[in-house]
Amino acid sequence: MLSGYCLYQISRLHAASAAAFIYPLGPLVGVADQPATADLLQFALIGVLSHTFACTLNDIADLEADRLNPARSISPLVSGTVSTAAAKHLVVAQLVVALVVSAVVTHFHVGFMLSVGLLFGSIAFSNVYQKRRVLHPLAMDIIYGCNMGAPALICCIPYRFDVLPVVLLGAAFGVQMVLLNVIAGNIKDLEHDRSVGDDTTAIRMGVRVTDAGTVIATAKYLVLSQLVNAISVALLLAIIAIAPVSETTRATMATVVLAVQGVSWYSMWQLLTGQRRASNQGREAYLLLNFVSLILAAALFAPIPVSILAVVTAAWLPLAKIATIPPRRRLGARA
Repeated sequence: MLSGYCLYQISRLHAASAAAFIYPLGPLVGVADQPATADLLQFALIGVLSHTFACTLNDIADLEADRLNPARSISPLVSGTVSTAAAKHLVVAQLVVALVVSAVVTHFHVGFMLSVGLLFGSIAFSNVYQKRRVLHPLAMDIIYGCNMGAPALICCIPYRFDVLPVVLLGAAFGVQMVLLNVIAGNIKDLEHDRSVGDDTTAIRMGVRVTDAGTVIATAKYLVLSQLVNAISVALLLAIIAIAPVSETTRATMATVVLAVQGVSWYSMWQLLTGQRRASNQGREAYLLLNFVSLILAAALFAPIPVSILAVVTAAWLPLAKIATIPPRRRLGARA
């Protein structure tokens, strides 16, 4: 049986809210008669399960490479704390529960259930073959972005909803996640991925990381990162432009979001030009600032519910850590 702490480690529960918040956010933005709180919570649960499903499956798929990476030595699968068989059973259980919840929350809405099933299939493909040279790594990054952004639209399927803001919302978050993968996700494991023959966008574009942890980016990598970032900003401004608020409010919010994005860009630019070290865990400031920008834009459609969702999303990390404190006393007693 998996302990709470092992489950926390292998499924990355601490980061689940960063993937799950988009599930209820889509209906909050696009559905005029807001869904019941119980429905939104169940959408969020599917989001949490999609995250834990992806992380567990990724650990299984990358097990042999992770055994060669000292940074992954504490992984439950690498350390042997969790067996591969148990991890596979966990993956199946997560998928089954997600499908059951998708049936219950919408009273067996076929379109929604089918969409959730296809989403989990795409998530499985993305996590198993992400660095396996099946497709160009940038194509795999785009699939990852689609997997992250599509739930905004999928969770609106059971309702009558305004398509345009939901599509823009999902696209904005998806592009932000492409930026996450192409930069923070690629760079934190760059030299290890190169040593084991994995294929990533950063490796294809000749990016290097120095012994001091700073990035040596190529011109084409810089162009790509700036292009993706520009698309993200454009989508955020498009969301603001169609929000059901006054022109003055839209202009004010656009100014605020552009200011936040300016700080985000500067942080990213410092990283890409070697002015500061890369985070070993991929926790870059620009990721947080992109999340803030998305929430600010979405709040124009449903200020109070979106604000509550933002607070819960932010509080998830410390709460998850408190709830899954490692059993240090027992380990100390054995020692």
